[in-house]
Amino acid sequence: MTRDSIILKRSPGSLLDTLPLDDMALAYLQSIEGIADVRINRSTATEIELTFAWYGEGSAVLPEDRLNGYGLIRDR
Repeated sequence: MTRDSIILKRSPGSLLDTLPLDDMALAYLQSIEGIADVRINRSTATEIELTFAWYGEGSAVLPEDRLNGYGLIRDR
């Protein structure tokens, strides 16, 4: 198991803008197999940083093509 982090923002023009950012970010990470113990590190009106435990092989695999379905983009 390794611990990692990710910073997410809302996708511009998303139809999910009315939903809370933290709810969407948590739902995205919790939908990925091999991820557990998701925690919010910090959250503002425009972005959220989450940490999580990765139980898969190698580095965490976070499918960016699924981010749009949650109204999110990854902040590099």
